[in-house]
Amino acid sequence: MLEIFFDKSIILQKSNNILFDINIPIFKQNVLQPDQSYEGDGNAYYKIINKNNTYQLYYRGINQVVWIDIHNKICNSTESSTQFEEICYTESQDGLYFTNKCCLSKKLNNIDVLKNSNFCHNFFPYYDEKNKKYIAISGTGMFNNGLFLFESQNGIDWIKIKKIIDANDIIPGWTHPNHFDSHNSIVYNSFDDYYYIYLRHNQTENHRRFVQFTKTKDFNNFTKIKKINIDNDDKEGIYNFNVFMYPNSYYFIALPCVSNQQDLTQKISNQILYSINGEDWYYLSNKFINLKTSYFITNNIVYSNDNKELYFYIHDKWSYKENCLDCYSIEKDRISKIICNNEGFIQTKLINLINNNITLNYECINEDGWIVLQLIDINNNLFIESLKYKGNELDKEIEWNNNIEFQNNQYYIKFIMCDCNLYSFSYNI
Repeated sequence: MLEIFFDKSIILQKSNNILFDINIPIFKQNVLQPDQSYEGDGNAYYKIINKNNTYQLYYRGINQVVWIDIHNKICNSTESSTQFEEICYTESQDGLYFTNKCCLSKKLNNIDVLKNSNFCHNFFPYYDEKNKKYIAISGTGMFNNGLFLFESQNGIDWIKIKKIIDANDIIPGWTHPNHFDSHNSIVYNSFDDYYYIYLRHNQTENHRRFVQFTKTKDFNNFTKIKKINIDNDDKEGIYNFNVFMYPNSYYFIALPCVSNQQDLTQKISNQILYSINGEDWYYLSNKFINLKTSYFITNNIVYSNDNKELYFYIHDKWSYKENCLDCYSIEKDRISKIICNNEGFIQTKLINLINNNITLNYECINEDGWIVLQLIDINNNLFIESLKYKGNELDKEIEWNNNIEFQNNQYYIKFIMCDCNLYSFSYNI
């Protein structure tokens, strides 16, 4: 289990000189420049899957040549553009250089399943690790009257399974028929064995684009659809939610694309929200990546192949001819950080441990910096203490000062630090 300190309630005690902060990803390189007619200026809704060190990138395109020939202008409304849209695909061995670009919806087996049935608009693929297959959801209220489930063995050739959510199933909203119009997302939570599906919805009361969700174990039975809750909600319109499970943790993460209700072409993603139950959401940051132009954050984040970096993909200058996909990165699992100048400590709530195999992700601010870890039993007695560590480590395996026999139990974990940043720690559950 990875603990990255998104939820501050895990910290039971702390000293006065402890600060919480986030790291801002930095630009790494441009990874994709749309240059095919089927991609067009209105390409969007990028989704990345990393399977066996192959980075598979899916996105919506619009056949610009046909579109301009018919309309003599660019308009990205669903009712007018859907029939000209495509599903684009490309892949990479390192997440930075993408090749084998193709129009997935023009492949013979996909023409009737995806293209001719108007499923290109908001096609969302996902690799189902539990069942070892690709699944996808797609559909709009306007053209399909609901959301449909698809399956694939290779992520390339798709079959339609069935409708899973009808437009009448969602919480009533606008009379506008186009529910599900955006990149709805699906994610599997291994801790409760549920698939969570997040849906774009248009609220009647304030003409706001917002988010509903449901969950299912088998895609046959679904929980009652309801709205998500956002603590200190800023009431901006959420165009699409971009939700996923943070790798190796119990945190849901959302990188929402926010659209100003007065200017729906403005699509900016500069916030991170987290959740523990998938329903109640809290801001980790509302200034994550702050660019000057309209842009989307790609759904999902992935590790680099050397397991040292975390990649975020930014679709910059959406709907402009010079639009492109850029990669930003931070060091592995170093989004949130606890800063300790001089000497201080934090102590967690009781945590269930099955052994004392713990790894640390930390960085000493200077050569005098250090960090020590203690396990404290339920009676507040020191059970075991680690060696003192210096330097800068992403996944440091903890060594202990003595060979006390470890017993499966609950422990408070205390981090004593001096001039050190603590980013995360991992333990077995």
